[in-house]
Amino acid sequence: MKKFLAIVAFAATTAPAFAGTTADLNAADLNATNTKALVKFNDSYKGASGIWNNEKSYNEVLFFWNNKLMDSFYDNEGNLIGTFHDIDVKELPDHAATKIANWYKEYTVKAASVMERDDQDPTYYVTVQSDKHLRILQVNADGVISEYKTLR
Repeated sequence: MKKFLAIVAFAATTAPAFAGTTADLNAADLNATNTKALVKFNDSYKGASGIWNNEKSYNEVLFFWNNKLMDSFYDNEGNLIGTFHDIDVKELPDHAATKIANWYKEYTVKAASVMERDDQDPTYYVTVQSDKHLRILQVNADGVISEYKTLR
């Protein structure tokens, strides 16, 4: 998740330079990118181009789609693991927002993102902060909340 947050921070600061760019992958990118993941990405996001990061067990692509910064992860067989993007806190399911407000009264909601997967309900990640703690909450579509990570 730290890596995801670092990539999002980097992309947010460089977004104006990439906005509207639809350049194709160059040969070096294509050689480093898992072909199955690239095919799946191109099928899902026709005309989009992205910055690829290839690890041993997954492939990640950071890209803009409908003016939103997206971050997709694919396994080595080209199957989508999930796609993350930031959302407005108001887009959280009502029952989840109510629970967070009641359970984390001393906290301020700082950010929210959603992970979407093929044929599965979305999972939300909500960052809440108090004077002493910074936590990332994981919220499923049914409104079940768990603490994903405590950062301080």
